[in-house]
Amino acid sequence: MDNVPAEIGAAVIYLGFSRKRMTMFKPTSLLLCSFLSVPVFGASLTIGDPCSTKPWLTTSVEKAVGTSVGKITIDALDANSIAYLGTDAGISSIKDSVLGMNAMEVVSPTELRAYGWCYRINGIEPSLYANEVFLTSELDEIEWFFGFAHYKDGEWISMCEPTNRLKPLFICPLDKISDQESPLKQAEEPPTAALPSNDSCSSL
Repeated sequence: MDNVPAEIGAAVIYLGFSRKRMTMFKPTSLLLCSFLSVPVFGASLTIGDPCSTKPWLTTSVEKAVGTSVGKITIDALDANSIAYLGTDAGISSIKDSVLGMNAMEVVSPTELRAYGWCYRINGIEPSLYANEVFLTSELDEIEWFFGFAHYKDGEWISMCEPTNRLKPLFICPLDKISDQESPLKQAEEPPTAALPSNDSCSSL
């Protein structure tokens, strides 16, 4: 690990930066979603499972406008007695998730992945700490997920890629992954086309 680039430390501490562009909904999508969606009372907060598509926590927050993402997150973790390390600026660990040098995966002498907690608000990953982003609507959606920054051949080629898509074994042992979500199971079975559902508004 002596040859690990020094700048990796910043990615291990906090991965809440992204180069992804905002995606815009079509007016027809918004109209259709308004009929299909269940009414939401208050902003929503989701804490994702690093090894599954099923979240650890989903909750609503009333009167959240003007409150920072960081404060809402800390308050929700405390209220639900979920163990964590971090502050309203950023989360280092939830439920004993790996952190620091234990969150480093050396793929090759020129490639590695650095894992940590990232967040989105309304599907967008802000280039700001969580205590610097404030909710502006009672319909805002906050999502925390365990992700990784990908370093290869001397540069960072991606940030905050969701870990539950990769499921590295040192983070997601097979006994923590269901048969349906196991990367070995997925490799054995060919993909099948998904049927449309009422909660697939984001794909319209």
